[in-house]
Amino acid sequence: MLGDNWDKELLSAQNSSLISVILVSSSTERAYYQKEEIASAIDLARHDEDQHRIVPVFLDAGARDNSQIPYGLRRKHGLTLSGSDDLAIAADRLIELLSKIKQKETLEKSKVPIEKPSIQDEMYQHPNEVAHVTGQFRPDFLTLYLRLSSQSSLESNSYRLGFSIPDRDIYLEDIPVTLNLNDLLPLTLDPDVYGLKLAELLFQNNDAKSFFNQLVGESKSHNRRLRVRLRIDPTELINVYWELLRYPSPSAWLPHTVIPSSRFLPTKVIPAQHEVLHSPLRVLVVIASPNNLNQYKLSPFGDPVYQNLHTIFDGLPNMTVTYLASETATPPTLQRIYRALIDGVDIVHLLCHVRYTINRDDVALFLEKDDGTVDVIRKERLVSLFQKISKPPKLCFLEGCETMAIGYNLVTQSEILAAVAMNELISPRTAMDFTSQFYSRLLEHGALDLAMSEARGFIAEAPDAHQPVLLSRLPNNILFEV
Repeated sequence: MLGDNWDKELLSAQNSSLISVILVSSSTERAYYQKEEIASAIDLARHDEDQHRIVPVFLDAGARDNSQIPYGLRRKHGLTLSGSDDLAIAADRLIELLSKIKQKETLEKSKVPIEKPSIQDEMYQHPNEVAHVTGQFRPDFLTLYLRLSSQSSLESNSYRLGFSIPDRDIYLEDIPVTLNLNDLLPLTLDPDVYGLKLAELLFQNNDAKSFFNQLVGESKSHNRRLRVRLRIDPTELINVYWELLRYPSPSAWLPHTVIPSSRFLPTKVIPAQHEVLHSPLRVLVVIASPNNLNQYKLSPFGDPVYQNLHTIFDGLPNMTVTYLASETATPPTLQRIYRALIDGVDIVHLLCHVRYTINRDDVALFLEKDDGTVDVIRKERLVSLFQKISKPPKLCFLEGCETMAIGYNLVTQSEILAAVAMNELISPRTAMDFTSQFYSRLLEHGALDLAMSEARGFIAEAPDAHQPVLLSRLPNNILFEV
């Protein structure tokens, strides 16, 4: 309406919409994310992608390779226009997406709650895991290392797959695999279909499939539980949703929640001799929500986040917890974190906003200065902090969105042995539910990958349940003895 305030009306319309369509051109000369409506759309999707989705539309073939693509859009599945005729196709695709979202909303509202199946109902079930449900048993694991590396040839999309069980001196290597990421991108809205397609691509060779089938049968017959440690060497494959990968068995593809997995990160850092921890575990919880986040187009976490984390950690047994949180007498400054680490910590749980550079070659955390404003800490500075600690934590849990690059650097460049991080965007509700289940299950048995698998199973119905990632070089992924 004539005379309306554009800033107010645009924000109101965007908040009530389901989709923001972002147009990206190859002639872009300025960072789009500085514009209020773009930053607002990214923030809406970051908080809950079910309620607001971002779709980039690349106006020409060169736009997708533009270094000025806005922060938060580079890894979004979008549409590319190669001519004026594509406009109608793009419009149809967007209308189809809107229809699917509305159908999903209708289904969710009409869905009758279904009780989650017990572990006894799982397809891949060992008889003695019934005791594990009550926290009295940690399964005897058969550990398989699965490595995906680049081919020596220049042929694109060609890789080598290898399996090894070092303690049994069993190796199967140099299996050719063709893996085209374009086969996966259209499937990102359906995690089940994505996981099956990824499995079909990875296990396309009959030798690989037969080898894995044999391992599944052997682990069952010997009353052992199979676990997989994934080593993904090609950098272009790191952000693939490996946490959705299904695994072959003689009867069907096994769901990812059945076989515990982690991403194995070899490192040049030689850690001190790992000592399995014993309770009570010393935990440092850091919650950073500086008072000027609005200057960076970010929203504060709010009281519910503080209360939920306190509820989680205060209710857990066998833990001593120290809090550094915004708007408290112990704010989350880098200096206070350093002092707490020197005092001795087994686990660091960190919740803060992060932001990447436009071309995503660096990432920074938003901690807090003494005056309560944002302190931008680049990942190299954070790694350097942990490198100075003579006895650093064994585990770092990075609850914020898009924190995998930070976790990767912490595990490979410091003596931290494992990190839980988020691959991309995750809703606050999914992150909170996962966090609660992860720590609860970890305290039952002490195995990181098993706790991850169990927590993912609890949030399996969430569309972003695959975002938590375990990066580890911890021997056997056993953090502590119960």
